[in-house]
Amino acid sequence: MGPISSCDLLERARKLVPALRERAARTDAERKVPPESIAVLRAAGLLDVLLPRALGGSEVDFSVFSAITRLLATGCGSTAWVYAILTETAWIAALFPLKAQEEVWDDRAAMFCASVIPYGKARKVEGGYRIRGRWQYLSGSDYATWVVLNANTESEGQVGMLVRRCELQMIDDWHVLGLAGTGSKAGVADDVFVPAWRTLPWPSLLTGTAPGRAVHPDYLLARVPRNFVTAFSLNPVIVGLATRALELGTELMRKQAAGPALPDWPAVQSKFAEATVDIELANLIMSTYARENDEVLRAGRPITDQDIALTRMRGSRAMSLAKQGIEKIVIISGSKFIYDANPLQLILRDAVTAASHRSSSFELAALNYCAGFAPGN
Repeated sequence: MGPISSCDLLERARKLVPALRERAARTDAERKVPPESIAVLRAAGLLDVLLPRALGGSEVDFSVFSAITRLLATGCGSTAWVYAILTETAWIAALFPLKAQEEVWDDRAAMFCASVIPYGKARKVEGGYRIRGRWQYLSGSDYATWVVLNANTESEGQVGMLVRRCELQMIDDWHVLGLAGTGSKAGVADDVFVPAWRTLPWPSLLTGTAPGRAVHPDYLLARVPRNFVTAFSLNPVIVGLATRALELGTELMRKQAAGPALPDWPAVQSKFAEATVDIELANLIMSTYARENDEVLRAGRPITDQDIALTRMRGSRAMSLAKQGIEKIVIISGSKFIYDANPLQLILRDAVTAASHRSSSFELAALNYCAGFAPGN
């Protein structure tokens, strides 16, 4: 059987949406993506879409992964967020040295989560490192068998490490406003040994020069600077949530239009129109520029810091538009969204929480992009 086509993968994701939607409230209440949701993602072949074919993956364009994430978020924000983390971190694991990959994928069902902020420290010892620290926000940790951690060292800068999840003490501190089902717990390492073959220089991920590039020389994503594409990894969750909010807002407008005239109906219509354009623009930005990035990678054009800053600004702008679109639809719903059973409430809570992610900050992204036009640059 040949590789699954991108169209087939997207169709498989679309078929999962109704069941994910039915389980969304349960996912939020239990603070965990249900096992059956993870099972159907795996059965549909969606968890391996970014992996090279040598590891059993589909090796699709990053824009396809982004579109799958957006689709899944129209069903459940937490499930889509966990999906994005598990899938993206599997790609990172494929960039480690060959020996690490052989160890990790000895279990073909291996799953991964990550903390890219160097919360902890690593001390070099014979044969590897000893790590200590508390890493926050390990989304998907309920199902991950391996964790990618970024750690500071005394003399080598930041080092990425593959650690077995069972070697970490998981702290259930994820009691939050939204995205509760992501299980983004903290993990504590107390003098855990990590062999050298399960490490890589963290900057190599940011420059597209990680060891996995030599292991998979024909794998396009092995040579891409990570930050050039990840603006289209988690931001699609918020855009997908907004797309679902627009569907609910459209249903609400039809019901209100069929009833008695409201005194503020023109204002409601105007706000709904604004939300519609905001959300349509967010989807357009996400799909257009994710595909453009794929074309840049295929062409082999050098990727500059300014290219990275621009793509991150585009991704964060799509997120901003999606969030404000959701907020406008909530406004026109009146007090209906305050009820726990109303799906708009969960969408709003998830979007507000997702938008708090620092990588989603449009202001920060804009400053980084405009810095390239400072005198002397």
